[in-house]
Amino acid sequence: MSDIMRIGISALMAYQSALNVASQNIANADTPYFSRREINFTEFPFDSGVNVSDVRRIVDETANRYAQISNSDYSKWSVYLQQLGNFEPLFDDNTTNIGKFITDTLGALQQIENNFNPNNRALFMSKLAALSQQFQNINGEINRQTQNVSLSLQTEVKQVNNLLGSLAEINREITGSGGVERPDLLDQREALVQELAKYLNFTASVDQNGKLDISLSNGMSLLSSNPPVEFVTLTDPANPTNLNIGVKNGTTTIDVTQLITSGEIAGWINYRTNGLAAAQAALGRLALAFSDKLNTQNKLGIDGNGNLGGNIFANINTASAMANRVIANSNNAGSASMTVNIDDTSQLTTSDYRLSIGASNTYVLTRLSDNTVVSSGTISSFPQAVTVDGFTINVNSGTLSAGDQYLISPTYGAANNLALAITDPSQLALGWPVTASEGTKQPGSNGTIEVKDITDTTTSDFSIPKQLNPPIEIRFTSSGGIVQYSLYNATTSTLIEGPITYDPTSGANIFPTPANYDPGYRVSISGNNIQDGDTFNIAYNTNSASDNRNARTMVQLYQQGSLLGADGRLITFNQGYNLLASDVSVKTNEAAARYETSARVREQAEERRDRISGVSLEEEALNLARYQTAYQASAQVLEIAKSVFDTIIAITRG
Repeated sequence: MSDIMRIGISALMAYQSALNVASQNIANADTPYFSRREINFTEFPFDSGVNVSDVRRIVDETANRYAQISNSDYSKWSVYLQQLGNFEPLFDDNTTNIGKFITDTLGALQQIENNFNPNNRALFMSKLAALSQQFQNINGEINRQTQNVSLSLQTEVKQVNNLLGSLAEINREITGSGGVERPDLLDQREALVQELAKYLNFTASVDQNGKLDISLSNGMSLLSSNPPVEFVTLTDPANPTNLNIGVKNGTTTIDVTQLITSGEIAGWINYRTNGLAAAQAALGRLALAFSDKLNTQNKLGIDGNGNLGGNIFANINTASAMANRVIANSNNAGSASMTVNIDDTSQLTTSDYRLSIGASNTYVLTRLSDNTVVSSGTISSFPQAVTVDGFTINVNSGTLSAGDQYLISPTYGAANNLALAITDPSQLALGWPVTASEGTKQPGSNGTIEVKDITDTTTSDFSIPKQLNPPIEIRFTSSGGIVQYSLYNATTSTLIEGPITYDPTSGANIFPTPANYDPGYRVSISGNNIQDGDTFNIAYNTNSASDNRNARTMVQLYQQGSLLGADGRLITFNQGYNLLASDVSVKTNEAAARYETSARVREQAEERRDRISGVSLEEEALNLARYQTAYQASAQVLEIAKSVFDTIIAITRG
């Protein structure tokens, strides 16, 4: 009789537990990272019924690890794509497109080429001002977004620290539970681990006491110390405008930026480096080339007041600009003073460079875009220059120490520095300072003269304002069928050089002369029937207000190669901008593809985990019905046992 009672009671209690487990599973079907429970029964010995041997938390650590890794990768590409998607319109929208602003300046310049008047000169000036402002606007937006990256990194670091603190608290609860398993804590811990994976990559492991540890790829433990380590943001010693990620343990802080390769933190850093910094460097290079080419050509011309032209835009090699292109690493022991001079904008890349100092003042200069050593040697004395890729590093003074590093950024600040240096449209030097004309012309002569180019206005020939020094008269003589010419100072009739044989088949490019006299301009004479006594004159241009020859030459600047292209060939200003916009677009498309792939992988990882640990409502409903039936049957066993017991008692009393 007692056996039936024990069997009934044990079954009733077992299936009540089973009903509790099924109900708990159903209640948490939508709880993130809840791992379903599975109840197991064993037979009591000696016909004593059933026992609940254990309630297992169904979990697969491999599936959880796979979900963690895919979650981290997805988060990285999600942030990177979202930021690039917001950034890309800056370069292809009609209201912000720098390429459109460049085209606008060309259109205004072509109007001067076709119809020279003061209104067109003012229009060209206004278009240059608008272009300058737009360069600064885009550069300012890049700076603001760089600051936003820093703010976001600070926020993410706080989240990481909060999660590590919560994980440390769960560790304390688990290890203090006296060996009693707490499935609820394990589920909470798994949810926190997966949340942490959104921010950075790591390895999670559990020791024999059930204590969780989180470690970075270099083996650094994040939870083993008490209190746990703290993540912090650090000023990048190589570039103070950027924040790096560090781990602080007591009084020691270690930079771990390079160890974080996935998660939202990696996404922000990737966006800063490959999105913002790359675009800013390309924008700066375009600004340098545009301002340098137009400045150089304007200085070869003559303005509306008859003066030689100056810079249209601020000089690209001001003292401050040259100094700002070098950033000394804050950990340097040496005190060297350096500047960077831009020599040839057509040879500039968009890369930054790292100058590393070794023993005995040896150096290695590495182009960071492709990690190529572009120069190496020894800095034996001060000052010393290192010239590569269109720029020169001037090591001016101070001391060098082994281990010192310097970030060389030739394009630094260039887009923001693109500012007009003139305030009056009349200062645009749209004419040439030299005119050439026919003087005495003998009957039957067909000689003509033309100024072909201006090459240098810093020669002594332009040393007197609004004059040539000297003006030149070209006198032709002919004897025995040989035609010759001589150059004279038109003011003093002093012979400069000659006689020089004239070749009528190819014409005469007068300068440089056979004796290498070069006044800084190019003049040619043509005609196959130049007569003895013909003369030609070269003088300073006194009609600059209606001369557009330098404007025509400026138009050609837009049509010729001025920037180094991806294949090593020179490309135009607009092609350079299109290369910049295309690079941003390509990166956005690549990020979209990587995001889609990571999203699918993450979905598969979640499905894999759910197949193992997730709750199936259909299965639990069946279990619930089965356990309820078994529970009711167990209750019936007890009813039968009670009825039998009552019958036996009644017989005994009778």
